[in-house]
Amino acid sequence: MGKKIVVFVIILTVILVGWNFYPKHYTKTLDGVFYKLENEEFLENVKIHIDGKLRNHLFGKKEFKGTVQMEGNSLPVVKGKEK
Repeated sequence: MGKKIVVFVIILTVILVGWNFYPKHYTKTLDGVFYKLENEEFLENVKIHIDGKLRNHLFGKKEFKGTVQMEGNSLPVVKGKEK
């Protein structure tokens, strides 16, 4: 009886670990708001489309491969620090 429980726990652990590392497919459309910090009156509704796969790695690292698109005005260019 004890061996059956040990075998069951091992099989269950292998299934759960495999399920955790198997890539999950995401296809979502989200509603959002585009605003500027300098101008609090500027608000624009946008839609964000996400399509891709999210994968978990050992030690907590996550990886997303796919596309993230924003419907509406394009994002402004952020100026970097001059060296």
